[in-house]
Amino acid sequence: MKLWLVSTLILSWTPYLHTYNILMLAPFGSWSEYQLAKTIAETLTGVGHQVTLVSEFKSSRNSSVKEIVLGSPIIEEHNYFEWDIMTTLYFLKELQNRISHMMYTNENIMEIWKNRNKFDAIIAYSNGNEIVAPFLIDYEGAYIGLCAMGIESKQIVGQGNRLPTSVTPYVLTNFDENMTFFQRVVNLLIELIVNNSYDYGIVPEVQTLLENYFPGMPPVADLYMNFSLLLINSHFAMDGMYPLLPNQVEIGTLTARLPQPLSKELLEFIDAAENGVIYFSLGSVAKSTDIPKPQLVMLLEAFRQLPQHVIWKLEADHIEDLPSNVIIGKWLPQQDILGHPKTLLFISHCGIFGTQEAKYHGVPVLGVPISLDQYRNAAVLAKKGYGRVLNWSEMSVDSILENINTLINDTSYNLRIKAVSKALKDQMESPNERVLWWIEYAIRHKDAPHMQYAAKNLNFIQYHMIDVWVFLIAIMLLWLYLSSWCLRKCCNTCQGSKSKQE
Repeated sequence: MKLWLVSTLILSWTPYLHTYNILMLAPFGSWSEYQLAKTIAETLTGVGHQVTLVSEFKSSRNSSVKEIVLGSPIIEEHNYFEWDIMTTLYFLKELQNRISHMMYTNENIMEIWKNRNKFDAIIAYSNGNEIVAPFLIDYEGAYIGLCAMGIESKQIVGQGNRLPTSVTPYVLTNFDENMTFFQRVVNLLIELIVNNSYDYGIVPEVQTLLENYFPGMPPVADLYMNFSLLLINSHFAMDGMYPLLPNQVEIGTLTARLPQPLSKELLEFIDAAENGVIYFSLGSVAKSTDIPKPQLVMLLEAFRQLPQHVIWKLEADHIEDLPSNVIIGKWLPQQDILGHPKTLLFISHCGIFGTQEAKYHGVPVLGVPISLDQYRNAAVLAKKGYGRVLNWSEMSVDSILENINTLINDTSYNLRIKAVSKALKDQMESPNERVLWWIEYAIRHKDAPHMQYAAKNLNFIQYHMIDVWVFLIAIMLLWLYLSSWCLRKCCNTCQGSKSKQE
């Protein structure tokens, strides 16, 4: 009896004990985005799967992930204080050109490309990563997208799910899901303009670029957006609720973790802070050394007047006129600092990962957004009462001090973000368990019919029933016209009969 029970258990778990060979393509992105990909890779290798990760970075921590490093990170070469939308589009063109050369002149990459069907799954960034499309030519495994920037309508529509623009703020706006009429108009226009500029400006250039390496290259857009599964770096508790498909899976806070012990230097600095600590970081892409001189002087003066201690991620060995209550570091253990009970406030550029970690650890945020999705992330924080926003153009010593003091002294900010932190830690399974199960599920079922949404085959007009509404309105107008015509005929006939009788 016992032998039968053991045999039954082994057989029932057989599909879940099978090991898979997985390729992860993350050829460009920030260090934070790399950390997301690396965390997924380590989650997979932790249960015995084999993972090959292609990126521009190399982590110092040991793992069983096989990593192929393309070169120095291109994204770190720019001053993001000088960015605008046109700079972004130009950068994407430059990026695709350089990445394609690094990838498709690399012998190791080309060997992987030739043997791509030996991989059970390919996982790739879903935003602006069309350069990986050659790996999907005649690919027979599961193709999985990774949406690192959270809820992005352009990536989600690839599976046929068109999120309503009335409640889905575009990634480059500073709106949240509760938009006014004017904001909805602007939101729709920005989405149409930017998406069409990308689809008809960037994508055709990528197509031409790839045809130099792969003559007869199939349409890039058709290959790239054909996900079996989309992993989305979001969670409804912090980003709001959206109508997602079952195979559009939220994995937000995957990189968040409980704090670990701090170094002796940092711990002594924090312990000496009788009034608490403020942490200041502009993330892994923007650099504090690029802060314009006027704003840098304002920040230093404001920090000097604070009773709190300030820990500042600054990419320099020293800075002139540094206040005695400020310590700087080129690299700092962000989550260990945010998770310390003495940390009262996080001054952040509001990148997606930094805001997630602030919410996970329950620390109010003073948002100082610089570019891209940071304006939307900051706006959501402010409108939900988790923090405040201070634009660089409006910055002054007084405004810095006012915002900091309000966020520290008004306990409502702390209470609201602590409630979000509690919700994020109250999940049925961890994000790691969720991402593992869904990747294995996608591999087991690949492109099974139940993994496909019928709306994927509909265009914009069909999806929104515009053709049906036009048809119904035409029928109604025809009915009104015929009714009016018949009524006029009847009236004329009656009028004629009456005249004859007279």
